[in-house]
This record gives sequence, C-alpha cells and structure tokens, in this order.
Amino acid sequence: MKYSLPNIVSLSRVALAPVFVLLFMTESATARLLSVLVYIVAALTDYFDGWLARRYHDVSNLGIFLDPLADKVLVLAALAAFAFMDYVPLWMLVIIVVRDVAVTGLRAYADSVNQPVITSRAAKVKTFLQMMFIAYVLVMVALQSSFRGGEFAELAHQCLNDDVLYGGMLAITVVTVWTGIEYVRDNRNLIARLLGGKIR
Repeated sequence: MKYSLPNIVSLSRVALAPVFVLLFMTESATARLLSVLVYIVAALTDYFDGWLARRYHDVSNLGIFLDPLADKVLVLAALAAFAFMDYVPLWMLVIIVVRDVAVTGLRAYADSVNQPVITSRAAKVKTFLQMMFIAYVLVMVALQSSFRGGEFAELAHQCLNDDVLYGGMLAITVVTVWTGIEYVRDNRNLIARLLGGKIR
C-alpha cells in the first residue's frame, strides 16, 4: 500500500477501536472517561479521512474500501462490548454483524472485478445513528462510574434503563437491516454476477 494520509487516518480508526473498548470495560471511572475521549477521536477520523482525500485529491479504491470497513470495526467493537456487558441484546448484535459482514464481502468482490458498489444515502445515516447511540451509552456509563451515589449518577442510571437501551438498539438494528435490503436491491446485478446467475 502506497503512502496515503487518508488511508492511514482510516486505519487509525481500526487501531483505536480495541483501545477504547478495553478502557470502557475496565471498572475504573478514569478509564471509562478516557474511553469516551478515545471514541470521540476515533469517530472524528471518519470525517477527516474523507476531507483529506478530497482536499489533496487522494481518493483511491483502497480508501473507498477502507473507510466504511473502519466504521464497521469501530461500531461492531463497541456494540460487542455493550452486548457482553448486557446493555444491548445479543441477537440484535448478531443481525448487525451478519449484515455488515455480507456488505463487506460484497464490497471486496466488487473491488476484485473492478465494479463499484452502489451506496445509498441511508447507509451514511445508519452509521451516524450507530455512532451517536454508542456515544450516548459511553457517556452515560462514564457519568455513572464517575459520580457514584450523586445526582449525575442517578440521572445516568435512568438514561441507561432497559427500555431506553432496547429501543435505541432496536432502532439502529431496523435501520441497519433496511440499508442491507437497499444494498441487495441496488446491487442486484453485482450479486447475480457473484452467484453466477441473473436477477431481473
């Protein structure tokens, strides 16, 4: 891979994912506050890699592939940690993982045959909603850990009740599934080529 600043920024998002997850899963209040900071930095790289690619005319096929892949690694790492800690249902995580693995596989195949994948605007909205939900949970957990027994801790506890988390996770699961359906619809010819058949 040739030197490319946008691609390095995308890869930094992948590298930061396990760092913030490990910090978040530590019982230390300080570590959880740091996890919020690391996550924010990682999430911001999603903007800067695209900005750098446009600013310096450094758009490449590898970068087009890496950018959404880095998003998926960051999001799935966080949601997996939430599921492990019983903040969100495991079955919703499984659905999101299956969808993201399938889309990534389709992108890899498209790249191998030099055919672009059609990405809908809804996919970008999906990523934004996922990252906002993750940020919400991270901040609430950090507040709960930092202000044990205080008013902020009680407020954070109320914001982390099962109904709120279930509803939020269900919403992003539905949006994720919908964007998966859109990928199938918009890229049906590519899928037909992959399967060796025809889709009308």
